[in-house]
Amino acid sequence: AVVSTQSTGEYRSSIYATEDLVKSILDQDVKYRQNPESAKLAVANIRAGKRKFHQERRQEIIEKLSKQEADYLELLSEKGASSWLTCLPLESLRLTLNRQEFHDAIAARYDLPLVGEARSAEC
Repeated sequence: AVVSTQSTGEYRSSIYATEDLVKSILDQDVKYRQNPESAKLAVANIRAGKRKFHQERRQEIIEKLSKQEADYLELLSEKGASSWLTCLPLESLRLTLNRQEFHDAIAARYDLPLVGEARSAEC
């Protein structure tokens, strides 16, 4: 259903963005003169529509989540939240993770149980 909704939206955006061109073709104009201001306005309106759609969709999802899940989503959505995944693993800066540390970091980030976590601590 998401793909269908998205493709329908993209189709409508395409029709809107090419409205002047289609009119020119149907009128059999010899020379097409695109109005740059009209094109900029169409792009701005399409972007605004997409932004609104995604904001509404996000709100629908948040309303279905528990308070804790909504808080996690908010944290995960912050700017730069995933930048640690794309940094260069430089040993000189101690930015390397071994396999277990990486799995633990992912689990901690997404509030998943740690795999191989000790069941009891020896004192």
